[in-house]
Amino acid sequence: MAMRSIQRLSINEGTPLLRDQMPATLQMAVRPPTSPIYSPDESDVTIRASDHPRSTPSTRRVRILLPPPREHVGLPDEPHYPCQPEEEESRRWWSMAAGWAGFACFFPIKLCVYASRASRTRWTSLVTSHSSTRLSTDMTSIILTGATGTAGSAVLTNALASPAIAHVTVLARRAPAVTSDKLTTIILPSDECPRGFDEIPPALVERLRGNDAVVWALGISQTQVGKEEFHKITYDYTVAAANAFKSLGTADKPFRFVFMSGMGTTQAEPRMFTPLFAIEKGAAERELRAMETDTFKTVLVRPGGILPAADHASNVPRISRWGGAVASVVWPSSVITSSDLADACLRLATGKGWDARTPEHVIENVGLKKLAADYHASMAL
Repeated sequence: MAMRSIQRLSINEGTPLLRDQMPATLQMAVRPPTSPIYSPDESDVTIRASDHPRSTPSTRRVRILLPPPREHVGLPDEPHYPCQPEEEESRRWWSMAAGWAGFACFFPIKLCVYASRASRTRWTSLVTSHSSTRLSTDMTSIILTGATGTAGSAVLTNALASPAIAHVTVLARRAPAVTSDKLTTIILPSDECPRGFDEIPPALVERLRGNDAVVWALGISQTQVGKEEFHKITYDYTVAAANAFKSLGTADKPFRFVFMSGMGTTQAEPRMFTPLFAIEKGAAERELRAMETDTFKTVLVRPGGILPAADHASNVPRISRWGGAVASVVWPSSVITSSDLADACLRLATGKGWDARTPEHVIENVGLKKLAADYHASMAL
């Protein structure tokens, strides 16, 4: 077939090509159709001359550079005037110049902000250091018994981590598993103390001088030993230690004895159905209360069910753990975590919270929980 030439379509540079401005004989197929008016870049356009009166159908492919689509396609009749290359280059340079100008203006401000933060951080560290120095003069050294039990182990853990406790001296039959520069362990019985807790010799008392308080957490379940052994551990050991520690205090700085008793203990005369632990703990409470002087102060804490820490839960009978879990839901005031109990005892050991004592020198479980909360608040300051 004879090929006839097609009249060239003349488009001025920078002028948009609209479909309605094309001759009726031209059909455009623009790929891809991203705009109802314009093609986004240089696209293939097929021009057919089939409507020419003297031509046979033929096809030629030309390439037309169309302007980019308008951003606001909602106004199709609005004319679009794309930027000239020189104008686009000028705009790009102006944008870069504005960016560098902004950087030059705000960099000194940002530098001043960083310097201010650094200065404030240094000042805060100086204040903290000064506060720590002031606190170190008020730090407490304590004696601890029962450090391998549920309550005593929590007291030991929290005491070693507390900035308010300077040193811990443990009196025990076996050494605890933890070690620390703040910890000293004295094994009883030993060559120095052949009778163990039955008698605290004067040499050991002198070795313990300088301590401010004792947390007496030594104890055992009445189901694990006989009645006589339970009386010895609960009453005899406690009274013997109290008599020995009375000489460690002064009128200006009395020694503090924190005795771990238990909920249900009574200082009244026992009745027919009073359990053994309540009788023995009550007898120890009465004796300690009677021993208080200006140089020797006693407080008797009565925790409820003790919820052990995770690392000590295996040492607690399963039925006790289940009972504690149920009580924590149906009767939460009757239980306390070992950590909270430890914090309450440490607060008392440091001389705080003694106004919570009753006339019988007792602090019940609810009061211990409040002391623990106060201790947490004081450590957060």
